[in-house]
Amino acid sequence: MTSWHRNEYLMKGLFVGLWAFVALQVSDNPARIDILWNLGWIGTGLFVGLALGTARLLRIGVRPAQNWKAFPLLVLLESPTFIYGGILIGLACGVLTGREFAAPWSTHIAGLFGLTFDDIKHFQSANLPDTDPAKGNRPGDWLGFCAIGGIILGYCMYRLRGIEDGRRQFWIGFFAVTALIYLAPNYVARVPGYKYPPLEEKARAAVLAAGKNPEARKALLEACGTAKNDTFDELRFRMSLTAAVKKAPKEAHDVLALAASELESEMDKQQASDVPEAVAETIRVYDERVNLGLFLLIGLPFLYLLIFCADAEESVADAMAFAALLGASLYLIDLSGSVVNIGVYMAYLVPLAVYFIYCTRVMPGLRVFKHILRAFSYLNLTRLRESIYFFRRALAADATSPLAKQGMVTLHNSLTVPQIERDPELAEVLDFGLCLDRAEKFLMGRPTANERAEADRFLDLVEQKGRGYQARVDYLSAVSLAHARDFDGAAELLKRLLDPETPYHGPMRKRVLYQAWSMALLQSKEIEKRVGWAELQLPGRRMEAIGAVERHLAEEPQDPDALGLKRSLYGLLAEPEFIAATANGLPKDFNYDYVEQLGLTLADDPDPERRERGLPPLIDTAGD
Repeated sequence: MTSWHRNEYLMKGLFVGLWAFVALQVSDNPARIDILWNLGWIGTGLFVGLALGTARLLRIGVRPAQNWKAFPLLVLLESPTFIYGGILIGLACGVLTGREFAAPWSTHIAGLFGLTFDDIKHFQSANLPDTDPAKGNRPGDWLGFCAIGGIILGYCMYRLRGIEDGRRQFWIGFFAVTALIYLAPNYVARVPGYKYPPLEEKARAAVLAAGKNPEARKALLEACGTAKNDTFDELRFRMSLTAAVKKAPKEAHDVLALAASELESEMDKQQASDVPEAVAETIRVYDERVNLGLFLLIGLPFLYLLIFCADAEESVADAMAFAALLGASLYLIDLSGSVVNIGVYMAYLVPLAVYFIYCTRVMPGLRVFKHILRAFSYLNLTRLRESIYFFRRALAADATSPLAKQGMVTLHNSLTVPQIERDPELAEVLDFGLCLDRAEKFLMGRPTANERAEADRFLDLVEQKGRGYQARVDYLSAVSLAHARDFDGAAELLKRLLDPETPYHGPMRKRVLYQAWSMALLQSKEIEKRVGWAELQLPGRRMEAIGAVERHLAEEPQDPDALGLKRSLYGLLAEPEFIAATANGLPKDFNYDYVEQLGLTLADDPDPERRERGLPPLIDTAGD
């Protein structure tokens, strides 16, 4: 990972910290105005970032008309710097315009939208006396803590991303999501403005249940409001609760009756005059917590946009941050009783399910898709080095990806030697196997002189740059020379290729050995005269040719040329040749059943010479 990748994680964390700071202001500010103000700044920054990213792509030659559907995605993927800058600068501007020092100029900006500075300001305690209990505890005082906390979160994400053990990384992220969902709301409960007043747990739960029912809430608040007029009258308050329960409609009766019962008990446990105010404050805090959860939820699309467009591949750390913020939001929103009836567990189940599904099902395929999209885009621009880089990243993530494989083939099939000569660095990153496929296509059938020349240039390139491919280069060079009717040159290359002492890369030589024997024995009378069957008489050659044929038939069992060659090779195999080949163990690429059947057939042949060659010793050896 590069330093930019580290910075991306730090900026993701910073975004979470700043957005949490904005959301926390809802306990003091007109909530909708403040959140829309900050969304407007973020949207403006994002728009500028996307515009700059689009202009950059247009400048380097990308045209939307080439693929209207893919172009917006390409702008996102290829503009991480602009998008990160746009979102974070926009959010920072929205935050800073609400600070006291910004009042002289942010007032004018707010005025353009019919707002005043009081609508957008963050309430700070700098002007309060040191003895004031609110000193340092106003939501506007926590900007530094939120920013630093966000950066620390980003650094932890970066360190988690660096863990190489994928299973360990996944489970650390899983437990971190659970811990963050638990800790975040419990920390919020200690923040002034979000802290419930002193009520017994059962009484608070009953009040909150009534507060979730519109009719019960209205009746409960009216009863509390009546009790707060002038001097507190406990009896009057109790009667108001009783009357409210009697008047409550059916859907609100039970929750309101439970709340009234618990409040009557609560008045026996604490100062009765404090209970009505505690009830109203409990409902207010609940509403503020729900608003906080909703505003945190609004930040999720922007966080995911930062994750999606990042230059660093998506990781478990990104899924962890997203799921944790989702869980904290759902915990604060409190879905119990409104969507399902399993309480706070929804705040854990939904994010952990999102985390699990995203990490195991979505993220692997999405990584590959993003690399392939970038690769094809650069291929359309003939920026081949960049295209190869992203195709290889896609194949590193999923070696079986058909789109990535097809893309690499398409790229190499469109290559020309002049392109490579204009960009010498391109030769260092090419797939030389695909380059040889390209040369082979030029040599299929009856190539023209120009096609042979192009194939030869590719062969020269691979010979110079691609170590380990020499066996295939020599075979294709022999094919090219045979097309040019230089049979002597082709024969010399084939003899070199058929010689097991030539220092080729073993697996590559095995790959082309059948084609070499087929060319030497079957495809050209001129080549056969110069190499041909005489080459089989050299020590070990016939057994090696049999092995090459068997490997080819394992892939193409119905190839008539290979089947005919197999009959000829086995039919002429002598016992000493086989015994010599078994010096280091029985050959693997050898059909012992076929030899036995062939031996039995020859043993019954009326021709004495052929019958003598029934190979009984060889059959015995094959049966061992």
